[in-house]
Amino acid sequence: MYELGLKTMPFPSLLGTAAAGAALYHTGERYWLYGAVTLFSVVPYTFLVIMPTNHRLNALLEQSKREEWPAQEAKEAQDGMKQWVRLHRVRALLALAAAGLFF
Repeated sequence: MYELGLKTMPFPSLLGTAAAGAALYHTGERYWLYGAVTLFSVVPYTFLVIMPTNHRLNALLEQSKREEWPAQEAKEAQDGMKQWVRLHRVRALLALAAAGLFF
């Protein structure tokens, strides 16, 4: 599922950003610019902030398939999931803020 999202999810953000840019061009209303910037920020945030956590969690998952987990690695996985949830909340709020700016 992660691989599918990695391949497909940047496109709606980029398409929305381009549409907001077109609306800005045609209307001159600055809120389209603010919405476009906010919506676009989801993409670099995902790649630069969330992706390292995803890679760490995927590495722990692969390791867990090969060997029994010590308590320390189970704790690391749990902490990583908590961090991912916090990071994802920020990403979701960015998308929600962009939607609010568009309406």
